[in-house]
Amino acid sequence: MKPDNFICVKDCWNSRFACVSVGLNLFTVCSARTSWCLSDSKMALPSISIHPEYLRTMTGALGGASQSLWHKVKGVMGLFGSGKCSSKATLEGKTALITGANAGIGYETAKDFLKRGARVIMACRNVQLAETAAGNLRSEIPGSDIRVVQLNLASLRSVKECAEDILKSEPKIHLLINNAGVMACPYAKTEDELEMQFQTNHLGHFLLTRILLPKVLESAPARIVNLSSAAHLGGKVNFEDLQSTRSYNSVLAYNQSKLCNVLFTLELQERLKDTGVVAYAVHPGVVATELGRHLPCGCSWAFKRVGWVIKTPVQGAQTTLYCALDEKLAEQNGLYFSDCSPGRTSGRARNKEDAKKLWEVSDDLVKNFI
Repeated sequence: MKPDNFICVKDCWNSRFACVSVGLNLFTVCSARTSWCLSDSKMALPSISIHPEYLRTMTGALGGASQSLWHKVKGVMGLFGSGKCSSKATLEGKTALITGANAGIGYETAKDFLKRGARVIMACRNVQLAETAAGNLRSEIPGSDIRVVQLNLASLRSVKECAEDILKSEPKIHLLINNAGVMACPYAKTEDELEMQFQTNHLGHFLLTRILLPKVLESAPARIVNLSSAAHLGGKVNFEDLQSTRSYNSVLAYNQSKLCNVLFTLELQERLKDTGVVAYAVHPGVVATELGRHLPCGCSWAFKRVGWVIKTPVQGAQTTLYCALDEKLAEQNGLYFSDCSPGRTSGRARNKEDAKKLWEVSDDLVKNFI
């Protein structure tokens, strides 16, 4: 019998799944055959935090074979890990732009940068919420240098206007954090007649980065961090139907968009060689934010309410901070990070031909805005 509410994490080596069943007072992990899993629930479950003693007890109960599977999945997904950025770098005189900085991971990233002395540009869809968040940050960190700009990633016109305004008004951009996103939402088209998750998670950030890239290059040494997800492991870029017009599965569309984030980063690295600008993709973990509100099969409930399992926004921001600040990553050193260490990507995420093709297709889609 399959659990009522669960999230399935694919183990790429032996086609089995680790299923995490979330109940009112019970958290269990078990090895299961693929037949347990519903197609709409095959999403990667990334880094979550739990007391080490509980983990030892739980894995001990699984038995030898299941422990082996569990440790494989744990290694791939970063399960039950919560890495911490230990960099002491200061950001005096540096400017950082963070999309979706009014809440969650983006807000905590902005707070950390401000404490280090950075000027932070909060690029957000809802300016009113962003101004409220900026006011809270100014109260908590006196002397904070914060600017709020409007950015609606679901509108290529908005992205262009935001980016061009920044090009004219900001002398430098040292850190570009492409953080904002949506997750597993019902099918919807943007004002540009593109699928919502593809545009918001990938194409909007692609256009923003393309327009700002000359400014970032002028600011070298600089870094670009793209928030992806372990969900990319279940992703496949359907170049024949990128906008999901033939069929739509909210989770698979999300997985595709997160794979696009990694492929975009891969091609960006190729184009940034020897420029002094580096780019990384990160998996923040399963974080207690509003991002999971559209998840199916009761996962939305678990995503928000099982606080002792899921990362806090502060914990979720650590890998972003690590890739933006750690001295060892000042020169290109890896592609994809999870829990402040190199993460494992799917074979599709390392396909340079697909990365180049995605760049070219994306370029064509935004050509009227560049």
